[in-house]
Amino acid sequence: MVDNKKIYIDRMIENLPVLRAKSGLTQAELAQVVGVSRQTILAAEKKQRELTWSMFLALLNVFGSNENTASLIDTFEIRPEGYQNSVKKQVECKPSSSINVEKKNESGNSDKLIIEMSSQIKVLNDQLFEVRAKLNELEIEHSQIKEELIMAMNKITSQDEIIEKIMKNRNTD
Repeated sequence: MVDNKKIYIDRMIENLPVLRAKSGLTQAELAQVVGVSRQTILAAEKKQRELTWSMFLALLNVFGSNENTASLIDTFEIRPEGYQNSVKKQVECKPSSSINVEKKNESGNSDKLIIEMSSQIKVLNDQLFEVRAKLNELEIEHSQIKEELIMAMNKITSQDEIIEKIMKNRNTD
């Protein structure tokens, strides 16, 4: 199956621009539906990026559920043998919605795949960016505090030395 995966992925990449255009989705909308960036879709369409198997399956579910592209999946021989795309509803590209996709696995049991819109991923990425920015601020603050502490310790050491000299001078007088 590993060698077959590569064949199916290559077929998807080869036909991705046509499938996307026929589906009526923009690169940004398709990216949002499958949970990747628009640049990832662009690079895949230009054959500059390989697809992962999970991204291939997400694209297969999107195009297999779209009435304008479902037949092309079979025409282009993109659907793996034995793979049944039993999507519950037509794929629509609307922010903050999710697409419920149901497929049959090899043993015939139904697995539900939930493909969340990238708006949720964007929120998490934004939160991650904020956490990293805060961490950076804390590291800078930590460095500044460390420098101030060293300066204070140096002052204390200097003051101790001065006090010690004064005490020695008193004792010698």
